[in-house]
This record gives sequence, structure tokens and C-alpha cells, in this order.
Amino acid sequence: MFRLNLTGAVERIDLPDGAWLDCEPLDYDVVLEVYRAVEPDETLDDMSRRLAARVVRGWGGIHDMGSDQEVPFDAALIPDMMRDPTVCSRFFIRYARRAFALADEGNGSGPSPNGASAAGSHTARTASGSTASDARPARTQSAAKGMTEAPSGRSRQPKRKPSGA
Repeated sequence: MFRLNLTGAVERIDLPDGAWLDCEPLDYDVVLEVYRAVEPDETLDDMSRRLAARVVRGWGGIHDMGSDQEVPFDAALIPDMMRDPTVCSRFFIRYARRAFALADEGNGSGPSPNGASAAGSHTARTASGSTASDARPARTQSAAKGMTEAPSGRSRQPKRKPSGA
């Protein structure tokens, strides 16, 4: 089932141990803008951190390791939270990857009998004036390995007379 967020409600991403992130509804344009801003030497984690800074609007169940007190949402702490590989990968999988679902799935067309990615007509016309009998046989496996077959009538060279005879 496909769900379209027409209400603009936040999207909740569940994290381990009962924590969660509240994010803006998925917007392909925002994801693409962040993706295009990534420098060549940056990683997917860097892109995820940038994207999280743009779309995360709240969280819950996040605790300080030292005091075990719940940490109230603070946008300035998003980069620190995204340094955790579990949080970073979960965010990317549940949020950003959906924006690239079309690329993951291909063009949405199944295979067709004529080999094109979408069922349709052939693109090449048949050759005029040729018949199946004009075609040469395909090379055999032994010929592909460098072993020659007997030459065809078209490729035979006439025998030469020995010199000095």
C-alpha cells in the first residue's frame, strides 16, 4: 500500500531502545538538494547528518549517558546524535532511502518479450533482401578459444605454386 502524507503531519522514525525521531514529511526536493550539496570526499553518513539537520523536528527517549536524564530536543545536538552509527543508518533507511525508491526499483516496467525494459514494439526493422540462409553460423566455443575451424569456401586462399619450379 502506498501512503501519501497530505496532512503534513510529522513522520516518526523509531530508533532502538524506545527512542524516536520526529521528522518533517518526506520531501524529495529537500533530499535531492542535500544530496547535491555533498562534496566528493564526504560519505553517506555525512549526507545523512546534513539531511537530519534539515528535517528532524523533535525526539523522544534520548538520554544523557552520564546522568541518564532524558535530553530535551535541541536542534544543535542533532549532529552529535547522528554520530551514532545505529541512529544514522536507521534514519537513512527509514527516511532518505524512500526518496530514492524509484532508483532502487528501476523504471517500474517489467521485462517484455522483445527484451526492452518496457513492453513495446521492436525498434529495428528487419533487413531487406536478406534471408536466413545468408547468415553465417555462430562461432563455436573451440573457435573462441583460438582453435580454428576449417575455413569456409569464401575464405580459402588459392594454392600457390612453389617458387623456383
